[in-house]
Amino acid sequence: MAVILQIVHLNFFSEIYTSMKEEQIRRIIKKKVDELHRLGKKIDPEFDEDTIHDFRITAKTLRAFLRLLRMHFHEPVLKLSGKFKRLYHIAGTIRETHLELKELSEKKLDLPHYSKKLETMCQLQKGEWNKYYSENIFKKLETKLCSLKFTVLHKSVLPEFFETRMVSMRGMIKSIPTEDQVHNVRKQAKDMIYVSGLVKKNWKSASTRIKQLPVRMLTLLGEVIGDYHDGRVSLEHLSAFSCRTMSKEEEITIRNICEEEASILSEEKERITGMIKKFIKTDNNHAIDVTKMELILNQER
Repeated sequence: MAVILQIVHLNFFSEIYTSMKEEQIRRIIKKKVDELHRLGKKIDPEFDEDTIHDFRITAKTLRAFLRLLRMHFHEPVLKLSGKFKRLYHIAGTIRETHLELKELSEKKLDLPHYSKKLETMCQLQKGEWNKYYSENIFKKLETKLCSLKFTVLHKSVLPEFFETRMVSMRGMIKSIPTEDQVHNVRKQAKDMIYVSGLVKKNWKSASTRIKQLPVRMLTLLGEVIGDYHDGRVSLEHLSAFSCRTMSKEEEITIRNICEEEASILSEEKERITGMIKKFIKTDNNHAIDVTKMELILNQER
């Protein structure tokens, strides 16, 4: 009986030491919000592409961590605030216009009216950023998230979190996926990547729970779908563009570009769908052969 009690006692303390404590949860949230605050202050007036990228990646990392917490604590208010999300989306629109203008320049495409429209949109969104940006947004976000009461976060939540993402990915490709479903596969992959990165840096005692996670493959899949998504958004914007003062030559050029890009993206979507299906294909034990899947993805790319 004494031996059994000793084992139970040791197991109890082992669980404590491998769980993430309340103060550690708050520390991670605070660190990410502080990082967002720092990057947010840097965005204006340069609106540098790298700073905007880092701002959005940090926001996505925090959002993924909040989703993990929400799954464990069943706390619906563990979300980014509406005012912060508005800044996030404004930054995203600026990023899109930067990418489109960069592509026009690199491909030496002479589309003066469309270029002007992109430049106008970029300036408009910069004005929106200046209009809505406030340091109070970050202070209130931190207060809102850190004021919640947490218990310990047990490491068993990690495989559950990853598995729900994999189940979601499997469900999306049972038939021909829509554009939103393809993009959602990327979101699921990114959630797993961001959470695994946080675990490695901030929760080393639980790192064994992510050793089998195919991070390199998820990263590759995220990059391929990300490039596809950027191309699809650019095509949507270009194909919807209309201007009464546009020359016939520019109009024909836009039409030809749209037809060519639509064909390329259609083939790319088919290839990506094949990649996703191969990635989520599992054996009878529902285990992923990491080496084999990574080779397949690299060959497909």
